[in-house]
Amino acid sequence: MKTILISGAGGFLGGEIVRQLLRENEFKVIAVSSKKELFINEKKDSTNLKVLHNDNWKSDLGSDLKIDAFVNCAFPRTSDPQELAKGLIFTENIIKDVLSLNVKK
Repeated sequence: MKTILISGAGGFLGGEIVRQLLRENEFKVIAVSSKKELFINEKKDSTNLKVLHNDNWKSDLGSDLKIDAFVNCAFPRTSDPQELAKGLIFTENIIKDVLSLNVKK
């Protein structure tokens, strides 16, 4: 069973990708979201789902987990320049972190 890491999993696109992957029942999904509690309540019945918060996803991930692919759907929907800048920094950091975990796709 392949493990897919999805950032922005609480948004429209990320949430839909999570739903479709879980429906297939052939994937383990690690959902990274700033809306962790809301996301957990919606998807609490899935045994193939692990939900992590944006702020500490890497430390909560666990060292024994192999991630096969990463899908980034995270980005703030705002016109506030400071929030956009934070979104770009988050994107840069999560990509660096994923690369450091040897995720190839």
